[in-house]
Amino acid sequence: MKILIISSAAIPAPITDSYGGLEALVGWQTMEFAKAGHDVTLVTTQGSSWEGCHPIMLDGKQIATMNVIGTVEPSWDGNNEVGHYEMYKGLLEKEFSGSDSIVLDHTWLAFSYLSKQKYPEMNLLHVHHGMLGFQTPPPVLHPRFLGLSTYHAQFLSNVLNIPSRHIHNGIPLVQFPPDYDPTSDKGDYLLSLNRISAEKGIHDCIDVAVSTNTPIKIVGDDTKVQSQEYVNQIIERCRHSNGLAQYLGLVDNNTKNNLILKCKALISCPKQTWLEAFGLYAVEGMAYYKPILALSNGGLNDIIFHGNNGFLAPNTERLKEFVEKLDGINPTNCRQTVEQNFTKEIMASKYLDMFQKILDKDITMNW
Repeated sequence: MKILIISSAAIPAPITDSYGGLEALVGWQTMEFAKAGHDVTLVTTQGSSWEGCHPIMLDGKQIATMNVIGTVEPSWDGNNEVGHYEMYKGLLEKEFSGSDSIVLDHTWLAFSYLSKQKYPEMNLLHVHHGMLGFQTPPPVLHPRFLGLSTYHAQFLSNVLNIPSRHIHNGIPLVQFPPDYDPTSDKGDYLLSLNRISAEKGIHDCIDVAVSTNTPIKIVGDDTKVQSQEYVNQIIERCRHSNGLAQYLGLVDNNTKNNLILKCKALISCPKQTWLEAFGLYAVEGMAYYKPILALSNGGLNDIIFHGNNGFLAPNTERLKEFVEKLDGINPTNCRQTVEQNFTKEIMASKYLDMFQKILDKDITMNW
């Protein structure tokens, strides 16, 4: 099949990058679809080291092509989407407007719906990656709105008053030697691995750790944030934690992976006024055999099974009660959760299955 993927992610990452985030997710999808033998075009913002057309080879034979196109300068706040659309609109309408191809749009506002109004036969799916910045449904029949988790899809459906489905995100599965003992790398600190923003509740993570006399390391992007003042507040909290909390901010991929490998568990306290669409950091942590300590919020409920691969709580006071119980979690349970549900191969397979049903005119795909 012929697939067009549209993304306006802030900083296009190399497709093999495993740092996480939307940039990497879209890259993993692109590569997996192409490896499955499908011609894929990825339209993203400028700066990807993979820009250009690449043959995909298997056993010395070309099985597909992967074409990566850069359009406008990246912008983390999404202000580039209009200009982005204007640059890929011609390609979208000329080559992907018929019923013989698939368009997978990851952008926030999905201007591709405007093109679908002109070309109703276009097979368009829109994956939304967070909270909604609009209250009205897309202006087309069967917009095929996709969320990232059960709770996220329900939220999208409730707000827009349209059906919404979901496909979980997936990650590359880090490999360990067959005789690896996950207990050999278990440290004593909690790890907060999230953007340094108020809705992510970084301050509550610090409070849980300090209140239970547990070391914590704070890691996350502190450059693409709405409030630098909040970043400064978190830094100050760490400075006044009697050495329990260490602020690291944005780190490189190797450092991040090593911090996950050596931690006791990952912790997440998203605010109840914010819906956690998925929780990629939780999956990344479990891939390293680490349990997750989190508030019960959105997609985390699809990932964390209380008492099996981590603990969920309705508030931070209850969450503190589970810190001392983390050693009772079997690390293998954490790893198996990812192996069985959240690899990039599983994610790609679910998308491709949906694509094929759409191309086959399966009426269950008209939602």
